[in-house]
Amino acid sequence: MSVSTREKSAENAAVVSTNYTKHFKKELNVPFNISVWKECRKSQKGRVFTNVSWRYEVIQGLKTVNAVCSFAFKRHAASLRDDNTLSGVILRCEGYCIFSNCNVTFVCQIDANLQLHARFQGDVCHSLTEKASRYVQGPARNELKKLLKHKNPRLHHLEMLQNVDQDARESGCRDSCPSKGVLKQIR
Repeated sequence: MSVSTREKSAENAAVVSTNYTKHFKKELNVPFNISVWKECRKSQKGRVFTNVSWRYEVIQGLKTVNAVCSFAFKRHAASLRDDNTLSGVILRCEGYCIFSNCNVTFVCQIDANLQLHARFQGDVCHSLTEKASRYVQGPARNELKKLLKHKNPRLHHLEMLQNVDQDARESGCRDSCPSKGVLKQIR
């Protein structure tokens, strides 16, 4: 009797998944910050922005729907003027999740009314052993720099790690919790 119980437990152990999977809403419509848009327009060279603040705003919008992926951008293109677009789209960007097993991609458009529209494709599938995070850029980097002037980076990292969302922690996404080494560099 004990042998069959061991065999059953061995079979059950083999069924345990090594991936984190999740389904999420595939559409997003949120307002885009007008002051960030004006700042980016000042830094525009041709059809691209040299200021990275727009990325932070787009990522914050994407995270409202999918907080477990760590996003990167493939490309972006902005219209040359806000009022002279036939399609009404003044910024278009494409990107993907940086986890190796994940096939989530997105396409974002910002219309003339400064509404961010995003469409996702694919489903979340992260290896339970993989951890990933985005670069800390723009306003988030400046806030951390001010905060770390009078705080130990290691202690701040531990505090941030406690505040990471449960789903994000399980999936391996550490966007809201940069490593100790990154915090030391920002300091």
